[in-house]
Amino acid sequence: MIKADPYPKLASCSTAGSGLTRVSDVPQAYWGPNYQAEFDHDTLWYDAIGLGNRVRLVCPKLLNLQEIFRKGEVLLDGQPATARIRKYRRHDLIDIPCRSPASQIQIRYGDWVGTSAVNPAMPDRLAGLNVHVAISKNNDLQWLADFARYHIHHHGLQAMVLMDNGSDRYSVQDIHATLSETGLQDVIVLDLPFPYGPRGIKKMKRKNKYLQTAMLNAVRFRFLSQARAVLQCDIDELVWSGGTSIFDIATQSALGYVQFPGEWRYPRDGTGHAAHRYWLEGRAGCPTKYCIVPRGPLRRFSWDIHRLEGLPFGQFLKSRQAGYWHCAGISTNWKEWNRLHNQDKTNLDPIADAAMKAVNWD
Repeated sequence: MIKADPYPKLASCSTAGSGLTRVSDVPQAYWGPNYQAEFDHDTLWYDAIGLGNRVRLVCPKLLNLQEIFRKGEVLLDGQPATARIRKYRRHDLIDIPCRSPASQIQIRYGDWVGTSAVNPAMPDRLAGLNVHVAISKNNDLQWLADFARYHIHHHGLQAMVLMDNGSDRYSVQDIHATLSETGLQDVIVLDLPFPYGPRGIKKMKRKNKYLQTAMLNAVRFRFLSQARAVLQCDIDELVWSGGTSIFDIATQSALGYVQFPGEWRYPRDGTGHAAHRYWLEGRAGCPTKYCIVPRGPLRRFSWDIHRLEGLPFGQFLKSRQAGYWHCAGISTNWKEWNRLHNQDKTNLDPIADAAMKAVNWD
C-alpha cells in the first residue's frame, strides 16, 4: 500500500525580481544555444531541510550570490543564526546550527528579504527499503511503469522517488497513479519547477547544470538516509546483475557501494523497454551509475550523477557483477540526436532477451 503524502513540497527560495542575479562562471565562448535562457539566474536554494541540530539549505552553485549569506543576516524562527557554506562541484550546501527544530528561515540582504519554511527530514518513511531515485521530464507514463516493473522483478525494488522537472504532458498525480499500480510499497513524486541547466561546449558541457546533482543530495538528506540501499540511474536504463539483486550487491559489499557501467541496447520489433534486446557491435559504452547504502562507509561523500563526488580511486571501483542496458528508444530526444542510428545493424543479445521475457510488463 502506498503511504500518505505522495507529493511533499520543497521549501525553496528565489531572488527573482530583486535585482540579485547569479552570473555564470562559464566563459561565453563555451556557451551552447539558449545558454542564458536555460541558466538558473535566481534560485537561491531548492530545499531547506531540518536535520536535528541544524538546518541545511541545498543550493545551486551560489557563485556571486554567496555574498547574500556572507554579508546578509540569517534568522531561524526570527532568531539570528550563522551560516556555513560548503562547496561542491555542481551544488553548494549551507549548514545553519540551531538548538531546537526550526520551522522558518529568513535571510535579509540590504532591502531584500528571502523566506521559506523548513521541511523536517523524514528518514523513517523509506527506512529499510530498496529505493530508486531519478529525475524525469515528459517521459511516457508507460516507460515509468515498465522501469518499475523490471526492477521489481529482477532486483526487489520497493520504492521510488521520482523528481519531475516540469512535465507538461501530465500531472504529478498521474505519475503517482501510474507508479502506484506497479506493486511498489511507496512512491514519492517531487515537483521541481526549476531550470534543469544549460548545455555548454567541450569541457564546460555540464558545469552549470545544477539541478539534478543538487536534488539527488536534497532527497538523500530528507528521505533516504535510512533506506536499505538506493539505486541511482535514469528511466531509460535497466540494471542487470547476473541474477543477484543490485541492492544485495551494494549491501554485501565492503564499501556499501557498487558502481557499474552501461551498454546501449536497441529495439527491432517494438518501442518500449521490453523491445531493447539488441546490441550494436563497436558502439561505445556509457558512463557508470551506482547503488549505495546511505548509512554505509561512504555516507559522507556527496552524490553525483555517475559516481560519488571526490571518491578516491573511483575509476577502479567499476563492478564486473553488474551493469545497465541504456535503452536507445526510450527518449524524448531532448538532447536532439538520433539514438537509434544503425538499429537495423544490431544483433540479438540472448541475456537481455531472457531478462525482458521474464518480466510481466502488464
